[in-house]
Amino acid sequence: MTELKQLQKKVLVLSHDIAGKHMAGPGIRYVSIADELSKYFDVTLGLLDGEADQIRDISSSYSYKVQSYDDKDYKSLIDEADYIFAQHINPEMLSYIRAQNKRLIFDFYSPVPIEFMIYRYFSETGYGKTEQQELDNLIELYKQYVTYGDYFVCSNNYQRDLWTGFFLAAGILNKRPETFTDLDQLIGLSPMGIDDQEPTHNKNVLRNVIPGINQDDFILIWTGGLWDWFDPLTVVKAVEQLHQSNPKIKLVFMGVKHPNSKVPAMSEAKKTLDYIKSQGLESKCIFILDQWMPFDERINYLLEADAAIYMHKSSLETRYSHRSRVLDHIYAELPTIASGGDYLGDEVVGNRGLGVVVEEDNHQALTEAINRLVQDDELLKSIKSNIRSAKEEFFWENTTKDLVSYIQEHEPVNHLPTKIKQVKASGGVTFFLRRVIRKVKRRVLQG
Repeated sequence: MTELKQLQKKVLVLSHDIAGKHMAGPGIRYVSIADELSKYFDVTLGLLDGEADQIRDISSSYSYKVQSYDDKDYKSLIDEADYIFAQHINPEMLSYIRAQNKRLIFDFYSPVPIEFMIYRYFSETGYGKTEQQELDNLIELYKQYVTYGDYFVCSNNYQRDLWTGFFLAAGILNKRPETFTDLDQLIGLSPMGIDDQEPTHNKNVLRNVIPGINQDDFILIWTGGLWDWFDPLTVVKAVEQLHQSNPKIKLVFMGVKHPNSKVPAMSEAKKTLDYIKSQGLESKCIFILDQWMPFDERINYLLEADAAIYMHKSSLETRYSHRSRVLDHIYAELPTIASGGDYLGDEVVGNRGLGVVVEEDNHQALTEAINRLVQDDELLKSIKSNIRSAKEEFFWENTTKDLVSYIQEHEPVNHLPTKIKQVKASGGVTFFLRRVIRKVKRRVLQG
């Protein structure tokens, strides 16, 4: 097939989160994937409840089309597409897509049912009967996804094992024997990626700009949200302790408030911020950048830091996560200090020497890890060299290869069943999922 014919294939990328100047993991993901796919196909990015300024911001930076849609106004977008790529669509939209005989590719880069479960478990309200019912409904919807989707992508092999078990339990693998020897025909890998252009620092934002942060300080930066499955308080206490003997050690929380105003502050964020204020640490050794950084400006903050840091709690979310914030660390060639247990922490940061990985909930180990980087210039140089050697494999052109190949190799028409079973849920599945997707952490996920 010629390149011209490939370009005639029409791909609709649906983003459920906000995008434009201010965006978190999902917005970054779908804007970037749409850009990469547009090199091969005719691409439209659909923004859920997209506003005019968001559409204008993206349209001015990328060559593909951008349109808004909502849960009732989506048919014209679907009609014009041959392939639909999305993380979440409601049952009504799913029925319409199948009735129109479109190829449907689901983005399972984030295991939403597990995120919802852990989000509720760690929340102030806890995980009870109501949450169990909501999770049951969510799992039923994902059963529809795996039944009626043509192809699926996720972020890493930990996740692929998880989804393989889900497909098996849902009775899908036995109906697709071609996957018995080649699972790639069903589930590919398309993790978060990074820009292939070198990052550039174009203005000072931290050192000698924010009162209390000096030119020769050692700056640790927390690059994403303070979600309930993270453990920022352990990081704060480690920096508090180290600062007493080395006042040059500073910690910056970057973007505490999510760019989507409908995403509330989580209990872990409140607890951490309350501790910082009660101990008088703010603007002394801890610095809080309250507003989410504009996407194009975030790199200035990363390039002025000495290392990035995050800690999380032990949970299923950790095991099956793909921390999108780590991709920013790699892009900026920034060493990562993190707790282990997740794919990027164990298999990339730890095993490949892109930072230092410590045990979860281990204050002493974290303190020692920070101290090592502060005192050992050779270790810092070695980590940065390892990051430079590894960067290319994380470029978007490489992380989207499976997705691009599937669209190239499969013609638009498919023959999957079109009748969609409706999921019953208290309050409505659409209402529930919109609430869950917006309240559960945005990746990123990145993060």
